[in-house]
Amino acid sequence: MGDAVVGAALGILMAIISGVALLFLFRAAERARGVKDTASVFSALLSIPTFWFGGPWLTGSLLHSVDTGRAVPFYTITLAVCFGAIAAGPLLKEIGDLSKRTGAARRRS
Repeated sequence: MGDAVVGAALGILMAIISGVALLFLFRAAERARGVKDTASVFSALLSIPTFWFGGPWLTGSLLHSVDTGRAVPFYTITLAVCFGAIAAGPLLKEIGDLSKRTGAARRRS
């Protein structure tokens, strides 16, 4: 039972951290000027899964008493649900804004 609690707690923590990072990256993407800025934001987005599954927290001495085989399923499910809840609002807003811009451009042409 303890491994499940640790997995779920880590999932919530990592989802909050990476969700906030995603929100900051969205702000940076809105201000991006040129290819260099866009590539920088894109590479930061691609590094989020590395943080989730390959960070030093997983192999460090902090979790030596936790059976990661039992904790990882709870971690993964909790991370997916919490991160999805955090990211859904801004992603849906961006999709809606993009569709409005695309529709307006089509009506003009």
